[in-house]
Amino acid sequence: MSQGGNDVKQASKIRAKTIGEKFNNGTEKIKSLYSFARIYKVPEDVRKLNECAYVPRLIAIGPLHRKGKHLRKPMQDVKMDYANRLFLRLTKGIADPEIRDEKKDELIQECVDKMKKFTVKAKKYNTEEEVTLVDMAKKYYAEDLKLNDDEMVEMMLVDGCFILELLYVYYHTNYCQVRKDSSSIPQPINGGKGGSKRNRRGCEPPRADPICDSILTANIVRHDLMLFENQIPFFVLEHLFQLTVAKIPTVDQTTGCCPELSLEGYVRSYFWKFLSLEGGQSRCSKPETSCCLASDHCILSVCGSATELEQGKTESGKANDYYHILHFIHRSYIPGEQGQETELGIQLNSTKHCELTLSASDLHYAGVKFVPTKELFDVKFINKGIGCWRCRTLTFRIPTIYIRKTTESFLRNVIALEQCSPRVPRYFTSYAKLMDMFINSEEDVRVLKNDKVIHNYLSTDEDIRDLFNKLCKEVVLEDFHFYKDCRVASKFNMRWRTRAVRYVTRLFVASPWPTLAFFMGIVTFAIAVYQFGYTIRARYRR
Repeated sequence: MSQGGNDVKQASKIRAKTIGEKFNNGTEKIKSLYSFARIYKVPEDVRKLNECAYVPRLIAIGPLHRKGKHLRKPMQDVKMDYANRLFLRLTKGIADPEIRDEKKDELIQECVDKMKKFTVKAKKYNTEEEVTLVDMAKKYYAEDLKLNDDEMVEMMLVDGCFILELLYVYYHTNYCQVRKDSSSIPQPINGGKGGSKRNRRGCEPPRADPICDSILTANIVRHDLMLFENQIPFFVLEHLFQLTVAKIPTVDQTTGCCPELSLEGYVRSYFWKFLSLEGGQSRCSKPETSCCLASDHCILSVCGSATELEQGKTESGKANDYYHILHFIHRSYIPGEQGQETELGIQLNSTKHCELTLSASDLHYAGVKFVPTKELFDVKFINKGIGCWRCRTLTFRIPTIYIRKTTESFLRNVIALEQCSPRVPRYFTSYAKLMDMFINSEEDVRVLKNDKVIHNYLSTDEDIRDLFNKLCKEVVLEDFHFYKDCRVASKFNMRWRTRAVRYVTRLFVASPWPTLAFFMGIVTFAIAVYQFGYTIRARYRR
């Protein structure tokens, strides 16, 4: 019996040890997978609501969509071409093709060695662990990537250099005084090898660009670069930027080119029409230049002036403050003071969310005027004045939004960023919830359109209603940043005087027929009274 009891205890210990080892293995895997993760796959329940909003249409950036069949050819070759052009810029002035190719190979090798050998301490993630850039890049994805170091380095190098070349070409094409002078932007031909045909002036003829020469392709690529799942770490771009674009020889000042920018400046200039309300307006002295073209990207106004955005001169943080390009865009929308985040990503001035009942049409009929603002998070309910109802100032300040074909995709991706990533304030989720509260019917949409809060360039009023009513499905909102003003507006909306004014306004103002019937009834009643009095008076005289 004792022997049997010992065997049972021994088996129990072995079983407990095995389970404990499984616990440890699970902890290590989760620690490895999520401790540094900043780029995630959108949760399936959210993805099902509109899968097309999260999937790139032309360009796959990073590992999450690299196997997409519709993204492999020919855009993979386009990325290779752009990366090649970037390295050839660094060899400008070398006449001998063989020497130029050797120099290009040396630069590529330098970038590869930088990513494989350069180590950093991940103090930002509360650890003193030293990791290489390629290891850190792998840890940035909350997925078990089936890529070895060489495959990861090649993918980061190609995707990163493609983005940098695109940013460089866009900036120096749109913001140089001599925008149409191909000499200001060297365009390698035939991959930079061998001779090239020259025109009578001895200059290389301008080559066709598969992205910049097609306005449709350019818009789609810009859209793809903002998708949450279609990102590479910002620190990878920063290191490649220092090894490539930052070393490109300075363009002759006689060409009138703008001075070189930081990486943040190039990114901001590339997306400024998307970020600025003024982006769709002509602000240039030369109407024929490409920077004066109307933008179909602008959705919401970013903080900071359009001039700063256009020139990329707004103050930018360090590269490791941004997770990726979408996070950079997200941070650009948020004012500096309000962008201060706690360790949990919750604003210090935010309030726990609870359900409120508001409607744009209800507030409208109660006498509230919606005032559009150009600051994204300038939401304020104003109820000032004394005395009678008509002497009071009733306004609700709300950011202007432009409904375009990219609006839903952009909002869904920044909301996914806020939902999945740590230490990201949930302002866009709060904004979507705010609009969801205000819009419950097509009448609410018409009220906001009439007050210039919503500018509809694409959809019907019903589509706008459905857009905002579906944005917050399967979304968790614990910190509602506009709770204080919405609560004041909700209390105002529930007062008996407000309900009475709203009822009378709906009855007599919203539709002319009840008003007409009311006055016709009064006139009929007055005529009847007059006839009755006249009859009584006539009988009295008799």
